[in-house]
Amino acid sequence: MRMKYSVMAAGGMFSFVVLLVAVGWSQHRTSERLALEVRETGDKTKEIIPGSRLYVGELSNKGGETLKLEAIQTSGEYQGTGQFFKCDLQVWKGKWLRLWSADDRSRLFVDIELKPGDHREVCTMLLPNDAGSVGQCVRFRVKTRWDRPSTTVLSQPFVIGDVPAKAGPCGAAE
Repeated sequence: MRMKYSVMAAGGMFSFVVLLVAVGWSQHRTSERLALEVRETGDKTKEIIPGSRLYVGELSNKGGETLKLEAIQTSGEYQGTGQFFKCDLQVWKGKWLRLWSADDRSRLFVDIELKPGDHREVCTMLLPNDAGSVGQCVRFRVKTRWDRPSTTVLSQPFVIGDVPAKAGPCGAAE
């Protein structure tokens, strides 16, 4: 009887390890095919909230297969399509720390296909109005799923506003 439980436990552990390896391998492959690029919109946002600019993170599929992203679907009246992705803003303070994170209270998830060569806005923030301060070194982080194992894609670091960063990945050595 004792041997039976040992064999069952070993089989369960083996399955768990195989699952982790499969998930990790898949995530690694996917992350190499996705790129997150940040662009700053024109100066019209300065008229809305002085000192702030609209920064947009755009996710591109650089691979040869269609990939899926999970979004929260709302009515669409608030912003564009009403689809929100798991996007965080991280700040550099000797290491990357989460400064702001998308809210996932809604449970109306939809899968969005990102075909080869396609791109999609997945992060949109008015900075520093929404988070951070002028001169901070920040980056966007996107996850392809909200609350399941997922791929993480990072943007290149960028500085909020028109001032150069003093230190860290965006500026001079610390």
